[in-house]
Amino acid sequence: MNQKVLLLAAVVTVAALNPSAYAQNDASSGAAAAASPSAAPASAPPSSRKAMKAADRKLARAVRKAIEHVKGLDATRIAIVANDGSVTLAGSVPQAAQVDVAVQHAKAVPGVTSVTSRLEVGEIGP
Repeated sequence: MNQKVLLLAAVVTVAALNPSAYAQNDASSGAAAAASPSAAPASAPPSSRKAMKAADRKLARAVRKAIEHVKGLDATRIAIVANDGSVTLAGSVPQAAQVDVAVQHAKAVPGVTSVTSRLEVGEIGP
């Protein structure tokens, strides 16, 4: 009896610690995930992950360039993060009107699918 319990405990432990065990999707969600080209699986090859990161950096640079050239917008304290077309603006601007200006110019950049603003009004730091 003790041997069976120990064997069962060992099997459960091995199964729980096995990094190659994956949850299975039902047929409908698996088909939806396969049909979506922008949904990258966690086990994507390193080259495609690198390509996605490079594309995100390129998009963030394009947004940075777009908002830096807007007259009347102080973009020096704005951080930009891009993830698969979704852009987040974070940091601070000196005036409330500049938040909307930054968001509108970020949305106008080709490749941007959505913009989330985490911008605050006011100077932060010295």
